[in-house]
Amino acid sequence: MFNPRTHRDFGWAWLSKLLILLAYAGIATYLTLFLGEVYGMDIGEQLAFNALAQIIGVATVVLFSIAGGFLSDRLAKRKPFVFWGSIIMSFGIAFVAVSPLFGQSGLTIILLGSAVVGAGAGLFFAVDQALCIALLPNPEDTAKDLGVLNIANSLPSSLSPFLAGVVVIPVGTALFGAGGGYMLWFAVAALVGVVGAVLVTRIRGID
Repeated sequence: MFNPRTHRDFGWAWLSKLLILLAYAGIATYLTLFLGEVYGMDIGEQLAFNALAQIIGVATVVLFSIAGGFLSDRLAKRKPFVFWGSIIMSFGIAFVAVSPLFGQSGLTIILLGSAVVGAGAGLFFAVDQALCIALLPNPEDTAKDLGVLNIANSLPSSLSPFLAGVVVIPVGTALFGAGGGYMLWFAVAALVGVVGAVLVTRIRGID
């Protein structure tokens, strides 16, 4: 295991990746249930709408991944793309969180949010791995360090259901009523994404 005190840049990169992917996993896991709770959709409607949101999100992920990777290489910069990708993604998640405030028009806000999340995710995914690999602590321990890095990739998918289902959604429902738990969870996810983006700025060894 690497020592984050000795290899601070890699430590910040690892932690920022964990938080940003936790935010991303938050919306991917709970959007369908949110549609049923807040918008009264039956299972078929939930799946159909979620499929449309996924198509929009995937389209923008692909587009912005290509653009982000190209521009990052041309400019020889990594951090700005990871930072702004995470900020944009968080704004998209926040759109979903506030969508019930717009009534049935909130469904359009969710689709807009999905496009924004995809755009931010595209910038992030295009560059983040290159940034992290450039910060690997020791060339002789590359496989081990990549394994440590993979924990930040996989852990959010396990943390998200626990934090949302056991803590945030029940608390939000108790405080704000039906649908409030999901709104609070998406708001928390957006905030976590912003924190992850801010931590990227602590990295010093790469532009």
